[in-house]
Amino acid sequence: MDDITSILFRLGITPNLKGFDSIKQGISLIIADKSKYHQITKSLYPDIAKITGIDTRACGTKYTLCNLCGYKGRL
Repeated sequence: MDDITSILFRLGITPNLKGFDSIKQGISLIIADKSKYHQITKSLYPDIAKITGIDTRACGTKYTLCNLCGYKGRL
C-alpha cells in the first residue's frame, strides 16, 4: 500500500467510495507539480479526468471529488 492510500485510509476514505482513485491521482499530481494546487479547475481537474477516464469536462471531475467530500462530511 502506498503512502497516499495509507493516509486516505486513516481519514476513513476507502476504495469503495466513488472518487477514491480521483483523489489519489489529484494528490499525486500536486505532489509532482505544486503549481497545480493553484490551478485546480484549469489544470488539476482536466488532468485527473484524462488519467481516470471521468467526464473530460472539469465539472465532471469536480462533481466526483465533491461527491467524495460530501460523503466524508456525513460520517
